[in-house]
Amino acid sequence: MSLKEELKQFGLTENEATIYLALYELCEATATPIRRKADLHTSRVYEALNSLIEKGMVSYYMKNNVKHFKAESPDVMFDILDAKRERLLKLAPEIKILKSKKKSEYGVSLYEGYKAIKQLYDHILFPLGPKDEILVLGAHKESEHFLGRTLFRQYTNRRVEKKVKMRMIFNHVARKTAKFYANLTHTEVRLLPKGTVAATPMNIYPDRVSVLILKEKPLVFQLDCKEIAESYKAYFEFLWSGSEPM
Repeated sequence: MSLKEELKQFGLTENEATIYLALYELCEATATPIRRKADLHTSRVYEALNSLIEKGMVSYYMKNNVKHFKAESPDVMFDILDAKRERLLKLAPEIKILKSKKKSEYGVSLYEGYKAIKQLYDHILFPLGPKDEILVLGAHKESEHFLGRTLFRQYTNRRVEKKVKMRMIFNHVARKTAKFYANLTHTEVRLLPKGTVAATPMNIYPDRVSVLILKEKPLVFQLDCKEIAESYKAYFEFLWSGSEPM
C-alpha cells in the first residue's frame, strides 16, 4: 500500500494526503510548486492546505506578502489519531525519509486556530522529559477564552505528568492565576513588578520561541532557532532575578 493510501486510512482525503506528502518532500513552498508537484487544480490545493492547517499538519508564514507553507512532522498526528497509534509509529519514519537531508538553521511558522495550536503544543511537549525546562514570559490571568479553560489546563496536566519543569513569570495583575500554577509540581512562578507588563505571552523552549496571540481565531507565531531561544532565555533570566517570588 502506498504512503498516500496509508494516510487515507487515518482519515485524510485523497487530496489532503497528496498535498501533505508533496509539501513534506518540498520541505516548504508556496502554492505554485505544491500544485505542480501534486498535479492538482489550484482551488483543490488551497482547499486541502486549509484543511491540513486546521488539523495542525501544515503551518504557514508570510514572506513578501506571499504565503509559504510547511508540512509538520507526522508526529503531530499522534494525538488526533491515537486509536491507530501503533500503525502510525511504523508509518512516520517512512514519511520522514521524503524530506531533504538539508535542514535550515532556522524556521518561521504561523499556526492558526484551536486544533492547529493544540497539535503544536502536543508536538513540542512530545519529546520533552524531566531534564527539560519550559520558560513562560508574560503569562496572563486565566481568561474566559476557551484556550484558558481547556487547552492550557490539559497541556499543563500532561506536562506535570511527564515531569517537565516550567518557570513562569506572570504579569502582576495575574496573581490569582499565578498562585494556582505555583501550587503545581515541577513549576516555579514569579510576578513582574507593578507597572511592568508583558503584553503578549511567550514560551521559550530549548530550541524555539513561541508567541501566543489570543483572539477570536487564536494564533501562534513560532521561530525555530536555538540561538534566538538562548537569547530570549538570557532575557528571561534577567527578568526572573528581579521578579517577585510567589
